[in-house]
Amino acid sequence: MPHSHKPAATPRTSTIRFEVTVPPTTPRDAEVFLTGDCKPLGNWDEAGRRLHLDGPHHYSLTLELPADTTIHYKLTRGSWATVESDAFGRDVPNRVASVRGHETIHLRVAGWRDHHLQPPGKQPLAGAVTLTHVNSRLLRDERRMWVYTPPETAGPGPYPILFCLDGQNCFHWGRYHDSMPVSWGLDVIADRLILAGKMRPIVLAAVSNSRRRASEYTPWRDPYHRVGGLARKTYSAFRDEFIPHLEKEFPAKADPATNGILGSSLGGLFSFWAALQEPSIFSRAAVVSPAFFWGQWTIRQFLLSRRVQPGLRMWMDVGTNEIVAAADIFQDFYLHVVRRVKQDLEALGLPPGASLRYEEVQFAGHNEADWGLRSDRILTHLYPPLPGGSVTGPKREA
Repeated sequence: MPHSHKPAATPRTSTIRFEVTVPPTTPRDAEVFLTGDCKPLGNWDEAGRRLHLDGPHHYSLTLELPADTTIHYKLTRGSWATVESDAFGRDVPNRVASVRGHETIHLRVAGWRDHHLQPPGKQPLAGAVTLTHVNSRLLRDERRMWVYTPPETAGPGPYPILFCLDGQNCFHWGRYHDSMPVSWGLDVIADRLILAGKMRPIVLAAVSNSRRRASEYTPWRDPYHRVGGLARKTYSAFRDEFIPHLEKEFPAKADPATNGILGSSLGGLFSFWAALQEPSIFSRAAVVSPAFFWGQWTIRQFLLSRRVQPGLRMWMDVGTNEIVAAADIFQDFYLHVVRRVKQDLEALGLPPGASLRYEEVQFAGHNEADWGLRSDRILTHLYPPLPGGSVTGPKREA
C-alpha cells in the first residue's frame, strides 16, 4: 500500500498591532523602530522594524507573530543611543508581551535616552517651581499649589496668572512629590516656550483637587452621578483666596484681562463655565476634553443664556479617542456635544481665530499624556508673545 504523507502543519500566527505614543520632545520627523528577540522583530537590531507615523507623536506597526509565544522588545529612534528610557533618561526593562491571539497593544514612551530630563530633586528648568499651601475657608480644606515662575531673563514681572486645575497632575516637578505615573509637563513646556520667545512670560499656578472634585468642578448636580453643584464656591476660592495668596507671595499680578484658567474633563467644564461668568475674573480659558455631558448637557442651556464678554480668548479641543473603553456611541456623543457647544459659541459672537481656537485631536485619548502633547499650542494661543518680546510690552519713547 502506498504511504500517505500528512502535509506539514503551517505554524499558527497572530496579527499584533502596536500603537505607540511618544513624548512631545520627539522631533517631528523622527523615525521610530521596534526591535526584539525574534526574526519578525529584527533580532535585537537597533533599527529593527520601522513604525508608521500616523499623526503628531503617534506611530503604529502591524506584524504577524508566532502564536502562543512570549516576546521581549524595546523601542528606539534607530540606535541604542536613542533607545526609550523613563522620563529622566534612566534605562527601562525590556517590554514583554504574550502572543495569544489577534490584538492591539497600546504603548507609551516616557522618554528617550538622549532627551532625558534632570534627575528627581533637581528642577529641569530655567525658571522655578515652588510648592505652597493655601488654607481655604470656602473649600474647607488645605490646597497645595505648585507655582511656576519664569526665569530671571524674562524680567522682574509681575506676570499674568494661569491657573491649572487638577494641579497635582500638571507639572513634572510636582510628579516627583506625588509619584504620578504621567503628567502634562506644563512647567517644562512653558519654560521652553518662554526661553524661545514663543509665549508671554506668565506664572502658572497648579492647584490640587480633592475628594470632592466632581462637585467642586461642576456648576450643577448630575442625576446619574448624584453629586455636583459646588463650582461657584470653587470660583469664589480662586477670586478671594488663591489670587490674593499668589499676589502676596509671588511676582504675579491678577487682572481680569489676562487671568487664565486651564482644565481638562470636568476641569474643562469648569474652565468654560468660569470664563462665561458676567463679569468673569478669567478672560483666557483652556477647555480641554470638556465633560459637557455632565448634568444632562445643561451647559448648552447655560451658554445660550450668556453674552460673550469682550476680550475673551479661548482654546477648546476634543480627542477622537476620548472614551476608548466605552461603546462607540458614547464616543460619538462626546464629540457631538463638544462640536455643538463650539458652534453655539461662534453663533454668540466668539469668532474662530485669535478669539477661539478649536481642535479635534486625532488619536488623542482622555489622559494627561495626550493633553500634554498639545500643551505648547494651548499656551501659545492663550499667551502669545507681546510686541517686542518684553514682559510688559513695547517700551515707549521718552
